[in-house]
Amino acid sequence: LSPLLSEEASRVYRHQLVAQLETAVRASNAHLDADDVLERLDVKLLQASPGETGWDVFVLDYHLDPPLNCVITADAMSKYYEIFTFLWRLKRVEHSLSNAWRLEMTSEHVTREMKEVRATLHRFHVVRNEMIHFISNLHSYMMFEVLETSWEALVRNLGSAANLDEVVVAHEQYLG
Repeated sequence: LSPLLSEEASRVYRHQLVAQLETAVRASNAHLDADDVLERLDVKLLQASPGETGWDVFVLDYHLDPPLNCVITADAMSKYYEIFTFLWRLKRVEHSLSNAWRLEMTSEHVTREMKEVRATLHRFHVVRNEMIHFISNLHSYMMFEVLETSWEALVRNLGSAANLDEVVVAHEQYLG
């Protein structure tokens, strides 16, 4: 997926990403989900700006039918895309930092002998580890303190909703 998404956004095609999505679903526990759930899962490419790559325009999409689309409107889906994009970017940074660590480990035997660059490499190693720590903590915070807490509040509010209007209000509060 990484080589495909690293391409210039105008050179990334939806059908390629759909194929990757289908492969990922088959290779994970997601393939155990109900067929109607999986059939709604899709890939969307956002409008690209100059200089953007596939990483910047890729989002997962989920097609909704009535009556669910009365609650999760196009505006709500835009907010979900924003949330996805933020979390996707966090994972991308984490992945890039992990790759940098892997490259450092595979080339350590070469750099070990270069005394003149050891101090600089050590500083690089420390900064990279601090960045990994920060990104990991930020991701955990977003998932468990923000999203999970908000989800629990949504479930509570949906449980006490007496009509469709209250369901819509509960969902709008969830999205902030």
